[in-house]
Amino acid sequence: MKYKYCPECKKAYLKSRLEKEKCIYCGKPCEIVDIKRSGRYYMGYGIMVLGAVVMFVVRFWFSDINYLWIWGIVFVVLGAILVMDASNKMAARAAETVRKKDKEEN
Repeated sequence: MKYKYCPECKKAYLKSRLEKEKCIYCGKPCEIVDIKRSGRYYMGYGIMVLGAVVMFVVRFWFSDINYLWIWGIVFVVLGAILVMDASNKMAARAAETVRKKDKEEN
């Protein structure tokens, strides 16, 4: 995934495909950093898919079990939390990568 790091704002955040290489906060040029997705990121999406399967597919087979909706929602929310946490950690890793590179250059 590509992250943008702004040396002025000291912030790293996810870069969208068509977004320019300028900071969305201050408008100054940013540095682009490529970070590998973590296992927690993929695990979060897997848990979200599991939640969707529990809520919809299993509901057709067991129409008299109402608590499956609750478990499905719990899995979707838990997966979303894991994805957001992994994204924040990848942004922190992107910022740390740029800072290390800047220290080595100076």
